[in-house]
Amino acid sequence: MRQRLTVIARRFLPDLPYATPEIQSAALGSVLGALYGLPLAMAGLVWLLLVTDWAVLAAQWPLLLLLLILHGLLRYFNFSTVLEDDSVRVHGTQARMVTWSAALLLGAGALWLDVASALVDVLFRRRRPSSTPFVAHIQRWDRVRRFAVDVARETLSMLPALWLYGRLGGSIPLPALSPEAMGPALWATLLKSGLFMLVMAPMLLVFITAAQRPSFVDQLRTFYRFWLAVIIFYLLPEPFGVLAAGLYAAAGLWAYLFLFAGIYLFSFLTHRLVRVALAHQRRERELVTLETIAQIVLKQPTPELNLTELLQDHLPRLLPFVWVEARLFPAETIYRSDQPGSSPEVGATPALQPVLAEAVWQQLADSCEPYLLLRQFDDQEKRDGLLVPILHNPDHEPIGGVCALPHAHDGNVLDFLPALRSLAALIAAVQYQKGQYEMALAAQAEAYQAELYAQAYQAELYAQALAYQKMTQELVVAGKIQASFLPQSLPEVAGWQLAVTLEPARETSGDFYDIIPLRDGRIALLVADVADKGIGPALYMALSRTLIRTYADAYVREPDQVLAAVNRRILAETMNDLFVTVFYAELDPETGMMVYCNAGHNPPFLLQAQNGRAACPLTRTAIPLGIMETVEWGRSQVMMAPGDVLVMYTDGVTEAQDEEQDFFGEERLLQVVRAHMHRSADIIEDKVVSAIYEFVGDAPQFDDITLMVLLREEKL
Repeated sequence: MRQRLTVIARRFLPDLPYATPEIQSAALGSVLGALYGLPLAMAGLVWLLLVTDWAVLAAQWPLLLLLLILHGLLRYFNFSTVLEDDSVRVHGTQARMVTWSAALLLGAGALWLDVASALVDVLFRRRRPSSTPFVAHIQRWDRVRRFAVDVARETLSMLPALWLYGRLGGSIPLPALSPEAMGPALWATLLKSGLFMLVMAPMLLVFITAAQRPSFVDQLRTFYRFWLAVIIFYLLPEPFGVLAAGLYAAAGLWAYLFLFAGIYLFSFLTHRLVRVALAHQRRERELVTLETIAQIVLKQPTPELNLTELLQDHLPRLLPFVWVEARLFPAETIYRSDQPGSSPEVGATPALQPVLAEAVWQQLADSCEPYLLLRQFDDQEKRDGLLVPILHNPDHEPIGGVCALPHAHDGNVLDFLPALRSLAALIAAVQYQKGQYEMALAAQAEAYQAELYAQAYQAELYAQALAYQKMTQELVVAGKIQASFLPQSLPEVAGWQLAVTLEPARETSGDFYDIIPLRDGRIALLVADVADKGIGPALYMALSRTLIRTYADAYVREPDQVLAAVNRRILAETMNDLFVTVFYAELDPETGMMVYCNAGHNPPFLLQAQNGRAACPLTRTAIPLGIMETVEWGRSQVMMAPGDVLVMYTDGVTEAQDEEQDFFGEERLLQVVRAHMHRSADIIEDKVVSAIYEFVGDAPQFDDITLMVLLREEKL
């Protein structure tokens, strides 16, 4: 059936076979929906012209104008539900209640409210940015579809309902509220709802066919969710239109407006909640897809990893309805949304390919900005774009970029920035991994050639020296990679001071810390320590840090759930006896409330200025990560008042030993902090570190030293 529908659509869109699958689905829905809705809309408009009492509309034009304004206000705040993979979307507003109540007060002529509103929506609604002329053509078809279907479903459902209302003895305007007057109106409302569903049913079939639903279960799920949304958004509010008309007849215009003022407030709040839900749904899909790509990169051997194929397989799911190009400088394209292999047909016509000027790519290569925002960079198409650099590890120099041109989405183009940054980081990691692999091969080839020309008695000595040098270089590189994982700068939070230091005992460290910005202005603070030292614990540290960042935004205000999710992933993905102790806290800078989970870590100390500088230890609420899966994770919370200081550290601070093998200890740590609580966080951190080195003296450093100081400034 889809093939037959595609043949019909190709008569109007000849370039359809060269588009991506997502654009093909959108094109089929728009063209076939317009072809279905136009004849019905014409029939409904002719019928409406024949039954409109123009004298009534002329006499009631002030009321009609007021109803048109009210209709437009309610239509602005729509509710929306997105079905599987953004392929079927249902929008609904409470404006239909205005039309139905007006029809019961003024007659069939009130339906011109919906016609006028649909026409204004098509002509003056802000157009979404389009990535190609072909997509712009599809959008024009989609505007025709929206107008035709809106007019058809309203006229062909309301006009028969008004006819039935008259046959049942109903009168216009609707009399005051009474069972005799309300009965015919409610029966007419029931008929109106049934006819509405009848008109919408073929449209649902068109969209499901265009979306290529793979199984009957998926189709059934789509039918269920579609009709549930239609009933909630369209049909359940219909009786309130009857109530509004009766209220107008009984109590006048002010009571009528008061009812719709409440409905307007409800629509506004629901509209905001729906937009937040859609953004969360998109972000969740992005996180799942990015995690899948990361797992493939981690598990697949470097020589077998094909970055282009990996992006072709997963980017359409990560960024549907977005044209994407990923490039390595100077001019190596590793992915394009319309390149061969990413669409059903081999190749893509030039008409379907956006052109991003080489000067724009050069601007990205020369820029130090975290991203470039392209506002209507094409005078002809007026489309927006986003360009994110791919930064080389560990020197953070641009080695490429990812360009995204959304052509159908809800919200600002910057909504795609987190996904593009994560994608650029993954590409950079793959390129770095390939570079290291090629360097290793080159080093091996050089060693082999040198060994051929070396003296026999020097062969073993040379090999040992080379191995030692290589191991040392690898440790240095590993240390640089670890350092690149740490925050490059500390955030500036009004009313707060933050200082942190990490002094590794060897080239690689088992300690790590992080400061993670969260939504609503919250920040997450992390101090952790992996058991043991060396390359293995360093890799374990990198995995733990990445997983914590992955789940931090998904479980805001639930640090215990963040660490529980990380623990499950560590146990599922690793096969070793390592574990990691973690102190993870989320701070609300506005209130000073901190929610934390201490997974077997040294208890941080909260020194309270208003309580005689008493030290409150934030004790353990869970066991370390990587030990057991079936365990309860707890969390606790504290309030930081002005002047309070929170000291977070690893055991390298309190267990630092002098030449007599005495420990620095918690009491010395608290004495130094108490002595300098009235000073800045930087000074407190510097004084503690200086005290440790003074105590240790000439004794060697056996463990990593990590110290983080958080101070809430006193109000002047």
